[in-house]
Amino acid sequence: MRELPAQAGLLRSINRSTIIDFVRRKQMTSPSRVSIGLGISLPTVTRVLEGLREEGL
Repeated sequence: MRELPAQAGLLRSINRSTIIDFVRRKQMTSPSRVSIGLGISLPTVTRVLEGLREEGL
């Protein structure tokens, strides 16, 4: 089953919010710990964290 663009955008938004919340709670953590803690793939976590850094967060 193919993912619809709206669903992909929603999933990206949910992942981003979930990762932000996790990092805020844990403060000092690594991408691999975020990935394991949330069950989100390491490439996805890395991509989100890089985007947050680019935004200055």
